[in-house]
Amino acid sequence: MKRITNRQAFILLSLLLLSLVLASCNNSISDKGKLNIIAMGDDFTGTSLELHSCENDADAAVEVFEKLAADSGMPIGVSEGIIGKENATPANLTNALETVKNSASANDLTVIFLSTHGHNDVKTRVDYSQSNRKNAYFLLGNGDVSYSFDTLLTKANEIPGTVLILADLCYSGAFIEQNNITFNIDNYSGTNPVNILFSDGVVRESSKVFILAASTYFQLSYAGNPLSVFSNYMLKSLGLSSYDAEHHSVNFASSIPAKNGNKILLSDIYAYIYKESKRDNKAQVVQMSAGTNDLVLFSF
Repeated sequence: MKRITNRQAFILLSLLLLSLVLASCNNSISDKGKLNIIAMGDDFTGTSLELHSCENDADAAVEVFEKLAADSGMPIGVSEGIIGKENATPANLTNALETVKNSASANDLTVIFLSTHGHNDVKTRVDYSQSNRKNAYFLLGNGDVSYSFDTLLTKANEIPGTVLILADLCYSGAFIEQNNITFNIDNYSGTNPVNILFSDGVVRESSKVFILAASTYFQLSYAGNPLSVFSNYMLKSLGLSSYDAEHHSVNFASSIPAKNGNKILLSDIYAYIYKESKRDNKAQVVQMSAGTNDLVLFSF
């Protein structure tokens, strides 16, 4: 038997330590858990609240996220599109959330996508520290029932693993805690940033629930054709080229703008939406829940 020299032993030990360090640096969940996606879209067809792109948004979101999961080798757990006023009910949304809660594991990524009418009782540009997400809600069905932001956040926090809420709603910035927000100070002129970031004396630097909101808590979110403004740019950052509304199918681009190396980070999706949506010159500024931890959605 050949004896291993001290030098060889040192090299082997160094390689082992290096492999352990590299493994510990991989904070991606895409190669460890499942993708669960719940996508809700309601156009309120035939009512005074009728829209024309929300159902397309939800349909496209499911297809895009399922493709990314497949391309990254990530199995699909729950995938549910709750689309149309007959299906978009509080009961169906709650049941879908419960299904994910009961089947998800600690390494899963759960995406909750919403595209419908959003409302907020706080309509004026008061200090963000005075806003209250309990006053915000989104409409479902025919527009005669509501689901509060606070209720959704409570249920999202009960789901094992990491949760990403994508909210294409008016006033959707109310989803984000006043001390846990990425924002452009130009949109809060006259507001003391200390009141925004340190209103209760702490900054939450980590969370299991991440949020991309289409607008601030006092802004509208704009529809489009065939996709809403936020949904269009969010999905394009993930590789969508166009959406065929007639055949309910996604056309994919040859590249993924938000892909950085072999990963897709939440911050890169946010940066793409912010940059591209500015060209629409609309009073709608995408918001991202902040913290020192970034979220790796997929790794390839």
